[in-house]
Amino acid sequence: ADSFTNAQELALGQEATIKDLVQDGGASTRTSVGFVYADPSLVRYTLGSVPVGFVETSDSYVNPGTIVHTPSLHGDSNGFTFAYWSINGVRQAGASGVAKSKLSFTLTANSLVKAHYVETTLDSDGDGIKDWYEYYHFGDLSQGPQDDPDGDSFSNFRESALGQEATIADRVEDGGISSRASTGFLYMVLGNRTPYGVGISQNEFFEREPAGLTVGRLLPLDYDDPNQADAYDYALVSTGGANDNANFSISGDLLKTKVPMDIASYTVRVRITDSGNESRDFHLVVSAVSNGNKDEDGDGLTLNEELSYGTNPKKFDTDGDGFSDKVEIDWGTNPLDPASLPNRVPTGLTLSSNTVMEGMVKGTKVGDLKGVDEDQTTGFGFTLVSGTGSTDNKSFEINQKGELVTKEVLDYESKSLLNVRIRVADQFNATFEKTFSIEVIDAFRPYPSTYEAESSGLASFQLTGRILSDGGVPVTKVGFLLDRSLRFKSATTIRATLNAATGLFSTELTEVDLGEYYYFRAYAENSEGFTYGSIKRFRVEVNPGLSKWGGRISLTGGGWATSSWFGSFMMIDSEWIYHETLGWLYPAAQNDGSVWYWNEKHGWRWTQDGLYPYFYRWRDLSWLYYMGLRQGRLVYWNYSTKTYE
Repeated sequence: ADSFTNAQELALGQEATIKDLVQDGGASTRTSVGFVYADPSLVRYTLGSVPVGFVETSDSYVNPGTIVHTPSLHGDSNGFTFAYWSINGVRQAGASGVAKSKLSFTLTANSLVKAHYVETTLDSDGDGIKDWYEYYHFGDLSQGPQDDPDGDSFSNFRESALGQEATIADRVEDGGISSRASTGFLYMVLGNRTPYGVGISQNEFFEREPAGLTVGRLLPLDYDDPNQADAYDYALVSTGGANDNANFSISGDLLKTKVPMDIASYTVRVRITDSGNESRDFHLVVSAVSNGNKDEDGDGLTLNEELSYGTNPKKFDTDGDGFSDKVEIDWGTNPLDPASLPNRVPTGLTLSSNTVMEGMVKGTKVGDLKGVDEDQTTGFGFTLVSGTGSTDNKSFEINQKGELVTKEVLDYESKSLLNVRIRVADQFNATFEKTFSIEVIDAFRPYPSTYEAESSGLASFQLTGRILSDGGVPVTKVGFLLDRSLRFKSATTIRATLNAATGLFSTELTEVDLGEYYYFRAYAENSEGFTYGSIKRFRVEVNPGLSKWGGRISLTGGGWATSSWFGSFMMIDSEWIYHETLGWLYPAAQNDGSVWYWNEKHGWRWTQDGLYPYFYRWRDLSWLYYMGLRQGRLVYWNYSTKTYE
């Protein structure tokens, strides 16, 4: 619709869909949204706003080095307020940090230039300062309302309220005129006015509360600070009417009690001083009132509830029956009657252990029973009862200690898991029942170890064994099998006593034959059966001479030995013997089995098996016949002299 027909457009080489404008003189122009001039030496900049619509979006191509100027922006528009300009996402600000309202910059590369607007009423961090103000002055939301970045004693909140620059210091001179200087302008505000009153967030508090109770927050009444955002100092002063100041204190802007207060009204006088050092004194009246919701005795009932039930608000248990007033009310009993008692049913039952070893004697403890009840911790009664899970009640009983014990010897192979049902009753016979599964632990035969025999004297030995494993049940018998044959066909059973603490058992052997080999092994028995340890052997060694002349020699204990023909004697060492009647003798064995004996009285005498008690004495070449003891003396018949010696 540019008054040029398509035929004319074609003839003139014009675009038929782009409007041509013709002015006097015959010059024709045409515009196109998005027209691109393909000159690679040009740089592009895009101008717009966030959100869109506050600045018309446009693209321009200019030569590098061109100075670009933006519109000058400020104030609000359609519910949004200008916050800052950015180039390629970087906020543009002056030396003080405040955002620039207009940009003039040299373009050297493609650039995106945006004007940023923020909702005028938006305060996303809830600090009382609008977001646009913080972005305009600081570039972000990190500053708080009480911060003072320019150090002029005006907080950010106050700067915002007064329309001042938060990053440029304001100077206050006598007369109350405030001025602030910046390169380019001077801004004037009215002087500071004295606060016209002090309020309090609440003027009632509960009686008899501990000292330090907060009565309320003090509130400034100030024409210069309608939003109560400024900082104020408060103090109690003694000038006229400060009747009750001694009972209160001020901490910051909080009025607090210094002592528990009775029900009454109290008057205090408070001085308020604003940030401009203007101050004035005012009266405040506060009142201590009854706390109907307070529970002074800790019984769970408030004062109002105590009054309605007729209970004592200062006694945890009004009737002294051991239950709090609240518990009795909840259970429907009379909190004023000590004979009216509440009772809660037991809520649980525990067994400290649910395992027992098989083969144990009747009365073996399984575990301790314990009731769970809010009213008591001891004094429960326990019984085995029929019902679900009572299959094996007959195998158990409960003793007076509240212990579950076995009533018979249990066998793992017969049944490994038994079920019982138990009832617990409290002191008022309220009951709770529970089923327990009792596990029978499999036991095994004991395992004894046989130690080497140890000589405990010249002719005695100690046999020792040890229980390496009892099989899980008590060992009832221990000892040793002893035989001269490795097959133990004629074995002698020797019982021993077990030391339960160490697992050791032993026995002493004295009646053994010299020079003979003996075989032995330890044994042990429990309810599961009988087992043996390994086989060991020992031999009672004798000196070569004794074995030549002594014949068959048996040990009789205590170091004594008995010869098959020479009687009993004690082997003192390898040379001397002490005969039971002949006394000290020094034997010298001969190869033919005979023996020469020497002692101090007779010197050397000779004898042998089959000849004894005849002796041949060397010193007088005479034969003697030993007749034994006569009245405590050794008596010999001398065949040579035909006399008794």
